[in-house]
Amino acid sequence: MANARARRAKNVFVVCRGRFALEEEEEDDDGNCVDNTNAQNGKDNTQQMFPPPQPQCREYLSLLTQLGSLQLHRKNYSSARKSFLEVIDLEGSQHSNSITNARNQLMNMYLST
Repeated sequence: MANARARRAKNVFVVCRGRFALEEEEEDDDGNCVDNTNAQNGKDNTQQMFPPPQPQCREYLSLLTQLGSLQLHRKNYSSARKSFLEVIDLEGSQHSNSITNARNQLMNMYLST
């Protein structure tokens, strides 16, 4: 019974890393997300992925960005840097639009110190 539950449990931070900012993705009949990034690159490999649970992922990004902002305001630069880098990593860099201002705040922090 414990093994079956362990197989069903998914670590969202590992499985959905880089896709926290996505709203909706294409789903197949089983409710799994289909990754079409390889199809855009000329390859026709479609991978099934676990869909990121929204709006919880976006809310987590927002709260982590706020934490980084508070740490930056307290001049705790190393903790602020870690928070902003974690947001950028979870959000993903393959998309043209960013839903947080973590990149901007991190660059401003680097330029001001």
